[in-house]
Amino acid sequence: MAEERRELAIRIAEHLADQLQEVCDCDARSVSKLIEDAICLYLKDRRRREISQSLMIGYQSMNEFNMELAEEGVNSDQEMFDLYETQLECDDEDADS
Repeated sequence: MAEERRELAIRIAEHLADQLQEVCDCDARSVSKLIEDAICLYLKDRRRREISQSLMIGYQSMNEFNMELAEEGVNSDQEMFDLYETQLECDDEDADS
């Protein structure tokens, strides 16, 4: 099924129109197709930038939470290490007795 089309009129600088026509002639494409492809690329890139911006904001907002988790992990590791050392000391004292 063919996609519906809408005709649009645009105004661009004459030198751009000339360059556009040259490119279309070289590529054997219509001006309409080239502009449609360019708009699609622009919209995809714009969406990609929006997603990147949203991710950056999300990562920045999670920064404080991630730091808290990291500190908890370090504290937990230190507690486990201290407990391990205490156990080793007790084992050494038992072995000396």
